[in-house]
Amino acid sequence: MHGGTNPGAPKGNKNAFKHGNRTAEAEAQLKLVRQTNRDLRILNKLRRGVDLSSKELDRLMQLRRDLHRDGKHTDTAEVSSN
Repeated sequence: MHGGTNPGAPKGNKNAFKHGNRTAEAEAQLKLVRQTNRDLRILNKLRRGVDLSSKELDRLMQLRRDLHRDGKHTDTAEVSSN
């Protein structure tokens, strides 16, 4: 049987390393870019007045909670017009 139950090279094996496109760091960055892209699409739909799906509404509420938790949110009433 070819390969059998062999899971492949050991974790961290650098023998076949050619570029950093599939490193854990690159994958994490790509995941963040994809999520940011999805979030921007949701915000754009909201700006244009397009109805959001329940999944998109849930994500929008999660973004709002995250902003409040991190202290990065300011209500428009709190912003001074100097």
